Amino acid sequence: MNSVAKTDLTFQNFTFKPVTENGQVWLTSAELAKAIGYKKTDAISQLYSRNTDEFTNAMTTTLKMSVVRKTGTVDMVVRLFSLRGAHLIAMFASTPVAKQFRKWVLDILDREVAVSPEVSPLYRYMVKVIIKDTLFDGRVEFMGKANSFNEIATGVSRKLGFEPSSFRSIPMGFNELSGGIH
Repeated sequence: MNSVAKTDLTFQNFTFKPVTENGQVWLTSAELAKAIGYKKTDAISQLYSRNTDEFTNAMTTTLKMSVVRKTGTVDMVVRLFSLRGAHLIAMFASTPVAKQFRKWVLDILDREVAVSPEVSPLYRYMVKVIIKDTLFDGRVEFMGKANSFNEIATGVSRKLGFEPSSFRSIPMGFNELSGGIH
């Protein structure tokens, strides 16, 4: 979504303030509600809840964001939609402008497909981390790219919510893990 991130997203005089997370462009449910013509911002949440089985993880996510309320700024979890997710929401919407919104979103997606993707720089290491909770049967999995072990450790730490200050260098081919990891 490189070209979308670099341009304004304006539908019928409503300009979105897209959220960029992990290189993906997302629209908030509150902004979608306004653009599609709903008076209540929770209308999008209701549409999503009734049709949640039709959305993939690539179409919607949640993110903790600072939101300005009448009482001040508060941190809250906000539902976000990708452009594909916004299109699907508009398919379920019954407002007079929903049809025009669907066409507008498809035009943006068509432009994205026409834009040749930026060449991703080569990385020395491809990393896949799987953390399994054997007690509660939970699982976290994420992938990334790096050019050094330091970059790998920093990326994993930040993904888990830590801000590392330093790491000890280890040579490639180092097989022994220590520090309680078995």
